[in-house]
Amino acid sequence: MSESGHPTFGINSWLEDELYLQYLHDRKTVDDSWQKIFETNGGGSKTAVQTIDAPAASNGVIAPTAPQAPAHQPTSGEQLIPLRGAAARIAENMTASLSIPVATSQRIIPVKVIDENRRTLNEARAATGKSKISYTHLIGWAVRRE
Repeated sequence: MSESGHPTFGINSWLEDELYLQYLHDRKTVDDSWQKIFETNGGGSKTAVQTIDAPAASNGVIAPTAPQAPAHQPTSGEQLIPLRGAAARIAENMTASLSIPVATSQRIIPVKVIDENRRTLNEARAATGKSKISYTHLIGWAVRRE
């Protein structure tokens, strides 16, 4: 995450950017205090403000667009060499990945609950000679079930 946003937003401007994009996607998922800020156009860094002119999808949600990078202007003596091999393939894949829609989900759970469940499961697995379960295993299992 870049910290080069508008100087008045400070080091946590990335958080405001993320909240603003979340607000554009579904306003109900953002806290009321942030909704008021975004509704009065008092928030959003330069990156987030650029997405406000994005085209609306068929469901009425504004789809954020990636800001375009300025074209490179070579300086004298600089030689541009096209990427080849693995680096070229990685660049192609990264560019292609921008067209894939992304969905995120957030859940809030008490850490004590997951810690106790993990401890209980690991005690039972240790008694039968099985390996331990990590937090990642439990979270992955829960995501897969949903």
